[in-house]
Amino acid sequence: MSGFEVAGVAIGIAPIVFKAVAESMRILEDTIRFDDDAEDLVIRIETAKAHLSIWATSVGLVEGELVPALHPLSDLIVRTLKRIELLVTNLEQQGNTYGLELRDATVPESKKTSAMAVQMRRSLHRVLRKSDPKRNLEVLIQAEQLKESGTSKKQIGVASRLSWAVRDKEKFKHFVDTLETHVSGLHKLVFENQRKEVQKEETRFDLHMVQEISDVERLTMLQNSSSRGRSLSEVDVAYLAQCKAITLQGIPSLPRKPKTDYWSLVDTNFTDVAKIRFLKPGHDDPEVAYLYEKKEYDPNISEEDKDVLQERIRRLVSLLGEPGSQRHLQTLQAVGYTDDPDRHCWWIVFRFPLSPLDTLGPAASEPLSLRKLFDSPFKPALETRYRLARRIVYTFAKLYGSDWMHKGINSNNIVFPQVYSTRNVAGFRQIETALVQGFGYSRQHTEAQTIDRGKVLHDLEAAIYRHPLYQGEASSGYQIHYDIYSLGLVLFEIALWSPLMALLAARYKPEKPPPVALSPDMKQFYEFEAKELHRRVNLRIDAEVAYRMGTKYKNAVHWCLNLKGPVTAIDFYNTVAIPLEDLCSLT
Repeated sequence: MSGFEVAGVAIGIAPIVFKAVAESMRILEDTIRFDDDAEDLVIRIETAKAHLSIWATSVGLVEGELVPALHPLSDLIVRTLKRIELLVTNLEQQGNTYGLELRDATVPESKKTSAMAVQMRRSLHRVLRKSDPKRNLEVLIQAEQLKESGTSKKQIGVASRLSWAVRDKEKFKHFVDTLETHVSGLHKLVFENQRKEVQKEETRFDLHMVQEISDVERLTMLQNSSSRGRSLSEVDVAYLAQCKAITLQGIPSLPRKPKTDYWSLVDTNFTDVAKIRFLKPGHDDPEVAYLYEKKEYDPNISEEDKDVLQERIRRLVSLLGEPGSQRHLQTLQAVGYTDDPDRHCWWIVFRFPLSPLDTLGPAASEPLSLRKLFDSPFKPALETRYRLARRIVYTFAKLYGSDWMHKGINSNNIVFPQVYSTRNVAGFRQIETALVQGFGYSRQHTEAQTIDRGKVLHDLEAAIYRHPLYQGEASSGYQIHYDIYSLGLVLFEIALWSPLMALLAARYKPEKPPPVALSPDMKQFYEFEAKELHRRVNLRIDAEVAYRMGTKYKNAVHWCLNLKGPVTAIDFYNTVAIPLEDLCSLT
């Protein structure tokens, strides 16, 4: 048989072999019971099965035909699928060699582990169904459908009254490791188009899985189940679970200041503490400074509400103090917070790395911000602005995926690891090192009403980024689409490379005055003023953004600014993050 004939046979047999793998996986679900101490292995198996299902859907096997682009790799694909089928079949028939033992099937499985497995299968089902409603989704989720419909289980390899249970966890780990290795091998047998599709689906699966879990115990299970498999997901599901758990756990125990009193404000000058943020030099390490960020509260706030805000400060420090915060969220690492009752605020303290050329002083005591960069004569290239927007957006995709919101998004709160001075801003080119700072108090799903001072106008340049329905004393209940609205305004600024404040000074014809007057020195900015600014921004988006940045970018910004209600993290990922990723890949 020639090489071409072998390839042709492999192309035809690949869907058949995959169906056999899917059936063996279904039988595996029916015949193995897991105790609570094996919960990490349950998650790893379900993750491997989900990745296999996503891969198979992307390459056409679920629909019964391998995509033509992968025909040259069909022989390798068939061999890997057969290895998976043989591995699972051997487990069913010779479970004792993998650390299993026969038990009475009438003994119920652990509710905790079985519920987690069903939840993961449900997330997979919904993600694939939403991506393409026409797809055949019976693969790898048949067990859930059978359980829900009450269909009797099919027993193969063991008597109907018996099932396998994990006796030796270490031996069974070998099976899980091998399964993950084979699935990772299939991930390598794709070309760029399929790789991107797999990446998107795995990211959606991870976001949906964390979104649907609302108790600390299951989130902890996700954190502790580190897979050896190769995932293409753009988010780290363990990190998302860790971040979401912070919102559900008790108040974290954090030091308010170190014993050496490094964070004291006693020797800080009045000019610095009047700012929203300022830098102070470190005491021991000349390459590190501390960034102080102000979090104000109303002087007339009740002690009960103040305690609620302080709890949120502690949770926020816990989130931003995690070692992974810099890598996953593109933020500075928080080291604690300190009280400032004289100014009715707290200061969150961050480590701020200094370059050999950085020198702190009266004229250089804060980081460079995106807002200040807009005033620089340097205008970054289109592809640089795409990458800047993508970096910022992916931070928020991860925040929303773990039920956190920012509540203070504006270009002043996008900073760079560079000390600001009028001398060095003109020569700054490291646009893609942007960091997201200036987090507010709020978190999604947990704030019944607004009790912080952010809603009251005392800073016009901050107020103009807030949603029209979140202006003034009447505002209540911060919601995710308010956050996305503020982000949309920053993306709009990046498109024009101009500050939003410039729209307040826009000229108009005397015979056609605007419905509401706006100006950079106005003393009132509430709902009507915010709606007028929103109208002006939409006009500029329709007239200019597609021309400057392309239709995909324009559509993403328009979506952010015109939402009518809350959306999910997956909606945000699909509509904003993916288009920006696509734009970056084209430049």
